[in-house]
Amino acid sequence: MATTFQNVLQMINQISKEKNIDRKILLDAVTEAIAHAARRKYGDNDNIEVEITDDGRIEAYLYRTVVEEIVEPEEPELPEGAEGEEAEGERPLPVEAQILLEEARQYDPEVEVGDEIAVRLDVDELGRIAAQSAKQVLAQKLREAERDVIFAEYQERVGHVVNGNVIRYEKGDVIVELGRTEAILPRREQIPNERFRRNERVRAMILEVTDDLKGPQVVLSRTHPEFLKGLFEYEVPEVYDGIIEIVRAVRDPGERAKILVVSRDPNIDPVGACVGMRGSRVRAVVQELRGERIDIVEYTDDPSVLLQSALSPAELTRLVIDEENKRAIALVEEGQQALAIGRRGQNVRLASQLTGYQIDIMTEDAYTLLEAQEQARERVLEELGDQSVATLEGVDPQLAEDLAAQGLGTLRQMIEADPTTFNQLPGIEQEEALEVYRKVVERLQARYEEVKPNPEEILARPEMVTGLEGTEAEGEAAPAAGGEGGES
Repeated sequence: MATTFQNVLQMINQISKEKNIDRKILLDAVTEAIAHAARRKYGDNDNIEVEITDDGRIEAYLYRTVVEEIVEPEEPELPEGAEGEEAEGERPLPVEAQILLEEARQYDPEVEVGDEIAVRLDVDELGRIAAQSAKQVLAQKLREAERDVIFAEYQERVGHVVNGNVIRYEKGDVIVELGRTEAILPRREQIPNERFRRNERVRAMILEVTDDLKGPQVVLSRTHPEFLKGLFEYEVPEVYDGIIEIVRAVRDPGERAKILVVSRDPNIDPVGACVGMRGSRVRAVVQELRGERIDIVEYTDDPSVLLQSALSPAELTRLVIDEENKRAIALVEEGQQALAIGRRGQNVRLASQLTGYQIDIMTEDAYTLLEAQEQARERVLEELGDQSVATLEGVDPQLAEDLAAQGLGTLRQMIEADPTTFNQLPGIEQEEALEVYRKVVERLQARYEEVKPNPEEILARPEMVTGLEGTEAEGEAAPAAGGEGGES
């Protein structure tokens, strides 16, 4: 039997070396397995300890309490509701955990009743079952340790691009072999309409790693913007080396993407480096993404230049920018509006995500009319804004006074208030305040209808025709963005 346990120790050394698993983890597993076998033989109690010495010897000890007489334990009658630690404390010693004083003094002549002594067990007497149990627990610990190693390995690689081979499809998800484990490329993380063949090489980004009862689950993605960044790291040495940084990437997977790049070296053009000689670098990325068109935009602190580049290939006549609220209106000629907006709003949506600005696309004529309408509204508010709400038909004078006491006594104050706060006005019913608010809106709207501009007259006025010069967002015309573009 000693030979059997010797084989177990040899297994520990071999597995530890081949699987790169901490030897102590395996040793702990074996000692627990032997302790389990010992408990089956000597009684199910916690008084058994097993250890493996530095020279590989397995030693097991049974801790027994010295008694004058062996007492067969009986289940005590516990008080109603007693449980947990109280019940544990009253549990009698099992027979195996007791030793007569006479027998105990054969091990230690100085022991007394109530002392605890460690009796060394003959490990070989535990038999074949103990060795088999040790091997089974060792195999289980091996699986657990391998799971932990795999989980830690791939957890560190979240966000990185990996290569694998397609094994099979499962309900639309692609199962990919990554070497030490299988990964899943969910349908939602696949580029639309792409299909893979069995054993086909596939490249994807590790999106997340989860750990459950079935083991580590590596989830891949080919639609995440970070996957696009990772592909450029592969194709562009300057990106891999950190000379060029991809500040942001946004995608409509399989159709279009935009990336924002900046160079740490003033002598290196970030757009040109990412495009490559005759477009070779960006073309490799486009092919990997099943023809997804990529616009490459150089980062700049000038929002005017940045926005014009982000909206490429559309040509803008001017920009109206509100930097504080991160909003912009891009003005284009009639024939450029569809190009600026893009198919299903794709171009302007990606440009907005790339720059962080809310972008509206308008023609010059539409914006000219919008400005005239806004000016008309301002004139109406200037004309009527200081009037008391008491002048409105059907408003109770006392209610008007109460509203004035709350800073809502004029049409301007009322129209600029937040109606959702009307339930917080002391002494005023919310519905009463809302009714006054509706009357204010009706009064101002009625006056606006009387003075609103005529579109034909406004657009015919020569002073309303504007160009890129002297606009709200001045600056040089933006350079065309690089990449595998084309019409939107």
